[in-house]
Amino acid sequence: MTIKNNIKNFFKKRNKKTKRYEYNISSAERIWKIIFTIFILLNIAIAVFSGYLFFQINDGEIFKTGIDESFIINTIDRTILRDTLSLFEEKAFRFEELEKNNVIIADPSL
Repeated sequence: MTIKNNIKNFFKKRNKKTKRYEYNISSAERIWKIIFTIFILLNIAIAVFSGYLFFQINDGEIFKTGIDESFIINTIDRTILRDTLSLFEEKAFRFEELEKNNVIIADPSL
């Protein structure tokens, strides 16, 4: 008799659980309210984070990094750069002189 009672009780408990579960599913209005509330809260959180990020970027504070002086290396030799610039300035000056003065060269075909 106890085995039969145990089996009956087992199935009775099962039926009660399924009914409670079905009750939660049938309450569609409650579920939609929960979904809508979560949706609104997520949108508010995203808007707040977007505003924070916008103002941080606008102020220029979010991407600032400290300058480490040990990594600054002088990669350009300034004397060679000055020599090169003076060479180009000299070529530009000679070109302007050639444009101003007409060069008279005899035509070799004549």
